[in-house]
Amino acid sequence: MISDVHHVGIAVRDMAAALRFYSDVLGLPVVREGEAPARGARMTLLA
Repeated sequence: MISDVHHVGIAVRDMAAALRFYSDVLGLPVVREGEAPARGARMTLLA
């Protein structure tokens, strides 16, 4: 049985729209933002 979850990654096409949803609708604050150039990705950590 799973007892806890550390983090979940979700790939999105529109980061701005996703941030509006997770921040404004669900109330999750942005904790950290960063980029992974080798993967061509931008990442945002919400809590």
